[in-house]
Amino acid sequence: MYNSPGRRGGSTRPAGARARRVPADLHEGSRRDFLRRHERESADAARHTGRERTEFAACLFRRAADSRNLRCAIDHLARDGGAAAGPGGLTLDELDGSARWGLARALGSLIRSGRYRPGPHREVRIPKGPGRGFRTLRIRDVEDRVVERAIVQVVQPFLDPRFVPTSYGYRPGRGREHALAHAEAIAERDGSWCWAPDDVKDAFDHVPLGRLIDIVRARLAADDIVELIRIVVADGDATRGIPQGSSLSPLLLNVYLDRVLDRPWARYEPATPLIRVADDVLILARDGDAARAAHERLAARLRAAGMGLKAHTESAVRDLLLGETADWLGFRLRKGPGGLEGRPTDRCWAQLDEALEVAHTKPDAPARAREIVAGWAEQLGPCRPHLDLAGFFVGIAAVAGRYAFDETPDRRTLEDALLRGYRRWRALRRRVRESLPPDRITAAPPAIV
Repeated sequence: MYNSPGRRGGSTRPAGARARRVPADLHEGSRRDFLRRHERESADAARHTGRERTEFAACLFRRAADSRNLRCAIDHLARDGGAAAGPGGLTLDELDGSARWGLARALGSLIRSGRYRPGPHREVRIPKGPGRGFRTLRIRDVEDRVVERAIVQVVQPFLDPRFVPTSYGYRPGRGREHALAHAEAIAERDGSWCWAPDDVKDAFDHVPLGRLIDIVRARLAADDIVELIRIVVADGDATRGIPQGSSLSPLLLNVYLDRVLDRPWARYEPATPLIRVADDVLILARDGDAARAAHERLAARLRAAGMGLKAHTESAVRDLLLGETADWLGFRLRKGPGGLEGRPTDRCWAQLDEALEVAHTKPDAPARAREIVAGWAEQLGPCRPHLDLAGFFVGIAAVAGRYAFDETPDRRTLEDALLRGYRRWRALRRRVRESLPPDRITAAPPAIV
């Protein structure tokens, strides 16, 4: 499935034989077959001309409201998170299979009739880590989260193939390791070891809603699905900000930044690549002057889009050829004899701390904690050759101990997780190096027609 925060990069399973033969709307096969057929048809439509894309977009609203799609959304939230109660008190764990189908059909009827409106939300403040403040999540009722997820399942497969190739994060099969391998390959090819990593400051909170909906309408060209998206993201009289914690918001952030940042940058700055992973950005240049000038142009472009960068230009630019390190995507990176060398940053450790703090409040917390720790360690595969393993395992035990989790994975399990991540990283960086165009000028993004 698309845009799944609990799975690295989303699913890339091919459609089965039934999905290849049968049109998505026919009532044949399982509900998952329906969704796979839709993903296949969406990918095909994304490669077509404007007229053909517009014709296909006409089905998106109907498929969003299809009970099979909504049931898949319910199952996804129950399995991968998002099942917790909202203001209404309902949890998906309370619903058996028959009740889940009943909820799917009821929501589909409300959407099709135009009577669906989201309920109220409750706000939860989540710490970002030591000294980094808080972010506010708006927790909606599970019914509303099901609708959000259902929209993602039908819209993202249609929109995602049109995003620029230097965009990563919240995309199927494209995660931070892919972005890191891409950055390393560009730096080795071009000698672009002067890096300027930065964050788009409070990106979700600064998306202008009117402009966002205009961009969505231009991409989808179907008023009914656009209106449904507008209803979901609208928050009273607010004119700015999309809710963190919504499964739809990451896709909408990508849509907005693809239009106002990624595409203009690829078109007008081809010799100075910009790689973006959600709200984390990286400029690659051959020297400090070029990196600083590009960082200032990036700040100006984001200001025009109603956003800003966190770092000042002088503090953002890091010359890896001079032995400096750059913090990006939770890695502290330096240039070694064999390429990038990385270690987890304080921010990366803080993310483990946050995840275990949340797990501490959930049912079956020890099992959740073991999964979190093992998954976190596996994502640090690129760091494995450069870690002080003894100190690394002591650090994990210390973080887990703060939340009374004594049953974390043993050292052998964690070493296996690191090794899996490292092997995946080596294979990935080899594929990226082989696939990178030989010249400095990156390929232009597909035109939006």
